[in-house]
Amino acid sequence: VVSAGPAHSPVEDDDLYAELSRRRTVPAAVLGRPVPADLRIELSDRIRAEGAAARWLSRTADRSLLADLVRRTAAELRAEPAPAAAGPVELPPVSLVIGTADDHRAHWLRAGQALHHALLCASRAGYAASFRSELVEVPLLRERLRLTLGLPGCPQVLLGLGPAPDQPLPPTARRPLTEVLRA
Repeated sequence: VVSAGPAHSPVEDDDLYAELSRRRTVPAAVLGRPVPADLRIELSDRIRAEGAAARWLSRTADRSLLADLVRRTAAELRAEPAPAAAGPVELPPVSLVIGTADDHRAHWLRAGQALHHALLCASRAGYAASFRSELVEVPLLRERLRLTLGLPGCPQVLLGLGPAPDQPLPPTARRPLTEVLRA
């Protein structure tokens, strides 16, 4: 087994292990309030400890650029002209980009481990995430995201964060293990 980041103490891992069954992703519309500074710092530290970088997008200018990019991307994916005055884009008050220095397998692993720890820590604090995967899964769009927001390196994950809904959403359906793993 190869690890991209430092080992965590068993107590720390046990503490986060309990969050595996509680962690949920939610639609962006349910994430209503900002993320407190102390939680942002903790998540940034966790992400950095895994060898990745965190960039918080909460300023109005960043949110406006991101909303415009999401709008243009949605139009392009539907092969329509970019909407000049389209309806509002549902963005949570705070978005987070997890990035790495480059875009190779080791960097993907670092970003995945950083995401894993960030989501579990956010869950423990009562926060949920909403993914904007279309902007990081398509190479052209990922580069556009990087340039639009002036990000260094390679953005790997884009997600919104906010307080989890009072009523937890049901777990996401998963495929059986036999369909995912090959012998």
